[in-house]
Amino acid sequence: METPFLIANIAQTPDGTILWSRYTHDSVFYTDSNGETYMNDGGVEYQHRTDNDQPMKDLSVWSNAPFEEIRQVMLRGTRDKDGNSIWIPLCKMHDLHLIGVLDYNENMGIHSKYDQFIEKEIEYRKEHNIHIEDKPYHLDDGVKNIIKNDIF
Repeated sequence: METPFLIANIAQTPDGTILWSRYTHDSVFYTDSNGETYMNDGGVEYQHRTDNDQPMKDLSVWSNAPFEEIRQVMLRGTRDKDGNSIWIPLCKMHDLHLIGVLDYNENMGIHSKYDQFIEKEIEYRKEHNIHIEDKPYHLDDGVKNIIKNDIF
């Protein structure tokens, strides 16, 4: 059995704010309503967090989680229609974008442990008759690294 690996590095501060570190060295800071400053870092490579008097809740998702959960939080960096960098969850990626990522990785000789989930998403969409057309992404399609409301 494969050792589980990190899919999403997510923590929740005591006031309910979500700190989502999306990539290596993506240190996300937030001063909670309790006055303490919280930090989450490491993206999917490692978890580095502050040790506070009131601890954060770990909401991270690992590769052994149900696929329904993984597809909501596995992110892919891309650009929106205006050229801004955004992070799109697997479940919102356009159909052609999914295929394009796999084709690119194959052509470049990249063997990503995350490709299996892109393949699962393609199959999931076939089974559930889901189609997401290829159109420009908007900034609002992406996930921000600090989320003010409890979305989990």
